[in-house]
Amino acid sequence: DKTWQWLDATDSWTSSEHIRIPDNKVFGFASDTNTHIGRPAAYTLAFTTDGTERVRIDSNGHVTIGLGANALHNNYLTIPRKSGDAAPIRLISLRNDVAPADLDFIKSRSTSYGSYVATQDDDVIMSIASYIDTGSAYSYRGSYKSIFDTANGGVHYTWSSGASIEEKVRFTSDGKVGIGSQIPQATLDVYDNSAGLSGIIQVTQDGTGDATIDFQILGTQEYTLGIDNSDSDKFKLASTAGLGS
Repeated sequence: DKTWQWLDATDSWTSSEHIRIPDNKVFGFASDTNTHIGRPAAYTLAFTTDGTERVRIDSNGHVTIGLGANALHNNYLTIPRKSGDAAPIRLISLRNDVAPADLDFIKSRSTSYGSYVATQDDDVIMSIASYIDTGSAYSYRGSYKSIFDTANGGVHYTWSSGASIEEKVRFTSDGKVGIGSQIPQATLDVYDNSAGLSGIIQVTQDGTGDATIDFQILGTQEYTLGIDNSDSDKFKLASTAGLGS
């Protein structure tokens, strides 16, 4: 009652039972022995082409593309870059319209697909992290995050860096930028709490022009404040666009 059957319609054999192969053997091709599916370890699958392992799925469902599994990489998807011929990931939009090459990040409090539990205030929606190699381990050095903000009905974005992973910059959903400030009070809010004696904001001119800041009521009045490079480097306030000569 256990049979193999040849099907002309699909040009293939079918079996009425499971098909299993012994350990240390592979599913492959008679004319191409360097391309196959194998089992390098318990509960693990490896896909090989041209004699080189390209994809591995381990016992925890972690997928590595490009190189064999590594204990340092315990993520659900790892794509190492070993050569300089291409980026590990490239997204391409081939539509004849304005549609972008999308990469979506979704945050849900649900623990299963098909059910929904609302995202809560200050939940991190997306995080892109950066690490360095210390010579003995990978060390976390910074991240770019989007965080849900119920106050504004959107998200704010933050950039954190340094060994202590302190937040450096925040972009709010209403268009404000905070440097050192987590609650920007203006379009640009620069905050510092230190004993430093240097300026918090610096305007530098390295050419022949002036180092200036413009203040403008659109269509009504404009003032320029700064160093006049063409007049003995005098510090001036002018009621014009630019300091003049």
